[in-house]
Amino acid sequence: MKYRIKNLGVFFAIALLAASCAGKAPVKTPEPTPQPIQPVVQPEPPKVVISQAELDDLLSQVQGLKKHAFDLKLYEVLADAYKGANDSYIEAKAAYDSKDAPAAKEKLGGSIGLFKDLIAKGVVELASMRRKDADDLRAASVKVGADVSMPDRFLPAEKAYAAGKTAVDAADHEAAIASFERARLLFELAWKRAQASSLKEKIATLDYSTWDSGNAATADLKYAEEDRLFAAAGGPETAASTTVDPAKFASGIDALDEALLRYNLVVQKGRTSIAVQKKQKTDEAKQRSETIKANVAAKEAYDAALSTYQAGVSALAAGDYEIASNRFEEAGVVFERAYEIAADKRAKAAAAMEAAATAADASRKKAQDADVQVGSESATSPEAAPAEPTDPAPATTGTGN
Repeated sequence: MKYRIKNLGVFFAIALLAASCAGKAPVKTPEPTPQPIQPVVQPEPPKVVISQAELDDLLSQVQGLKKHAFDLKLYEVLADAYKGANDSYIEAKAAYDSKDAPAAKEKLGGSIGLFKDLIAKGVVELASMRRKDADDLRAASVKVGADVSMPDRFLPAEKAYAAGKTAVDAADHEAAIASFERARLLFELAWKRAQASSLKEKIATLDYSTWDSGNAATADLKYAEEDRLFAAAGGPETAASTTVDPAKFASGIDALDEALLRYNLVVQKGRTSIAVQKKQKTDEAKQRSETIKANVAAKEAYDAALSTYQAGVSALAAGDYEIASNRFEEAGVVFERAYEIAADKRAKAAAAMEAAATAADASRKKAQDADVQVGSESATSPEAAPAEPTDPAPATTGTGN
């Protein structure tokens, strides 16, 4: 009962309040003033801390790669790619020096990638190039017979070349580069020593050192020096080994280069001098034949000699010294023959003239002797004696009768 009375009281209170509100005008609720839109502020990302040690490590890596690419001379193999990687390093180093850590890290990382890519491509190309260099020098060595005459250098070169091929098959291109380079050096040693040996023998056989003893002696010293250097590097037993510094072979090549230069100077001087000497001797024979008028008395032989002589002069001017020497020697022989022909004709002519003169003298003497004898006989012959004079007959006188 009490519960109902309480509920009725609440009901009447609500009804009275509603009636009161119905009699009043509705109150308008003010509209809210629009507020400007505030930009949404994103929270800053947490700042990445880049340590100096990290940057130093990146710089060390890129500098090591850069040096390796330079030592491999990849600037000659992939010039554009090398320039691009190097330019990226310059930019990265500038960011590093300016203490711009984020930029330095980014650029150093990019530079490392470029140099790694450069080296990966470059070693493949470089191995191919070194192999071709070795192939070329091997062919040159075989051409001069070094595979037979210089086996102590040629055979180790073959071993090094085979090691290079094995490294290529294993995709170890840097090892291949080193092996092919060693093979190239040894093939070059074999090739140049074979040439120097041939020149040395030629000079001794033809006695060319007479004309240039100074260069001949120096060449011999350099030839011997290469042999000492090769022996010091371990000789043929260890030449193909990667433990031997290839710079020692390069020094030997330098020694042989000088030996070849000086041997060639000796040969050139000898060839020239011999050709000139033979020309001088032929000039003497030519002048000798002309003094006896062989160009007239032995015209056919003289003209043949002159033609050969002129061929020698042309060869000498062209630097064909052996040909010039041969032509001058041939011409000298024919000039001497022309001289002999002319001299023989002159001697025969002189003998004929002398015989004719002798005959004329004999005839004249005989005639003179005959005249003397005739005169003598005339003086002693009676018939020929003059008549003695006789007295004239007395003159007849007339008489006076």
